[in-house]
Amino acid sequence: MGPRSTASLVDRIWTGVEMDTRIAFFAVVLAASTFAACGGAGSKADVGSGEEALESANCICPTVWDPVCAWGGHTYGNECEAACVGAEIAHDFGGCGECVWITLDDPVCGEDGRTYSNSAEALCKGIRVAHPGQCGACGCEENYLPVCAWGGVSYPNECAARCAGAEIAHDYGNCGECVSIALYDPVCGVDGRTYGNSADALCKGIRVAHSGTCDGEIRD
Repeated sequence: MGPRSTASLVDRIWTGVEMDTRIAFFAVVLAASTFAACGGAGSKADVGSGEEALESANCICPTVWDPVCAWGGHTYGNECEAACVGAEIAHDFGGCGECVWITLDDPVCGEDGRTYSNSAEALCKGIRVAHPGQCGACGCEENYLPVCAWGGVSYPNECAARCAGAEIAHDYGNCGECVSIALYDPVCGVDGRTYGNSADALCKGIRVAHSGTCDGEIRD
């Protein structure tokens, strides 16, 4: 084979390399564009929330209608749309406010400043609970100094506990977060559970029914 044939072979090989390089380049560009449109791996696009956010984010999501409710009370068509705009999903029972909640009257104050009949209603509507009880009923400050009330219920501060009519067991922090002694001197709580000692029961906001283990032997 002469020099001309060799040159032609080299040209064909180089042309093939160039073509493969172009294909690889365009593949990388396409993948990067798709990656960016979806907010990247583990990242969240700062585009706000709701319909305007979806329009500005240029999300590449399936058109299937499988609604989810995000915190803040925004409904998205599916999990992909919520993830694309960086929304944190509250529940996937349907759109915000579309689920059915219990009718128990146990009011809570939502972070939106509205009072809800109970925590289940607040969750259904995609609203986080700020504190138990009605909003503004006691004019409590928003400082976070948690206390534990009898019954094992934690409140963000003493005012919120008093506002809800709760009797405070201790102010060491949330129920169960304090450090109790390791001495084993079992007591039976009013909840039917056995605790290692009275300090352990107090830490968790449970009154002592009697010394010794509970008959049912439900240990905490």
